[in-house]
Amino acid sequence: MDSADRPSLADRLFAAMRSRGATPRAEPEASAMERSRGDDSRSFGILLAILLPAGPVLAWGAATLQASAIRQETQAQRRAAAPALAARAAGLADHAALAEVAPGIADTLNAFAATLPADARLVAVAADERGRLSADVATPDPDTLRTALRRDPRTARLRDVGQTRGDGVILVRLREGAE
Repeated sequence: MDSADRPSLADRLFAAMRSRGATPRAEPEASAMERSRGDDSRSFGILLAILLPAGPVLAWGAATLQASAIRQETQAQRRAAAPALAARAAGLADHAALAEVAPGIADTLNAFAATLPADARLVAVAADERGRLSADVATPDPDTLRTALRRDPRTARLRDVGQTRGDGVILVRLREGAE
């Protein structure tokens, strides 16, 4: 027998049902419980259709609120830090102005060597943590030393901070002051 001559499984099933006297129904009748379950599943589907797009919308709303709160906090921190930042900027501007105006240590030492009177000799030179120069000079006449240092603007900032007597000379301690 050929497959085209043989009846299909569905044809055989319908034939068996007809021989018993039953007819196939298009839609079986649902019991009351099944009908109520069908209403629940339908309402669940509607609820799901509403809530699925609501998730991203709620997430977007929460993100917008968080971004707004972060912006407000950032602005509050900027307002609180403004005085400290302004003071720091003023301090940095002062340091920059001093760096432009004040000569360097090497420049001051060169000017110091050039303006030192012939009868004076350098005993010691040092710089503190801020880079200010201090020097000890042995000279027979401190007034001549001071006058010579005032002539050059690079050494005019050296101030006499003390004197001691030595072997035929006066030891003058000079320190660079901030002007």
